[in-house]
Amino acid sequence: MFESIVTIGDKLHVITRRQFEGDLRRHFMGAVIGNTGSLVELEGLAMIYNEGSGEWIRQPETRRRIFSLAEAGHVVNRMPRSVEIDQLMYERIDGELLVTDGKEFELNINEFGARS
Repeated sequence: MFESIVTIGDKLHVITRRQFEGDLRRHFMGAVIGNTGSLVELEGLAMIYNEGSGEWIRQPETRRRIFSLAEAGHVVNRMPRSVEIDQLMYERIDGELLVTDGKEFELNINEFGARS
């Protein structure tokens, strides 16, 4: 039996790798509400990159998504459990793309989005 590396209540930031240049740039940040094997169910917020404006747009509604932690198409970052998902936003500071709650938490994701 495969035991998951994440547990209910963990907070994750998931980057979906683009397959082709024209693919949407999609990120998801949420709390683990279920898991089994390599599958994890998250409840949280989706971020979509708007090519026209050059900005990341947070979708207003809460969503539930299922991801496979074993899939090479996702880059998964663990965030502190204390982070409030609904407070997270993207900021550019000195050319670096950060996920931040505007208080104490910052996650530099520039290595994945240097041109975005």
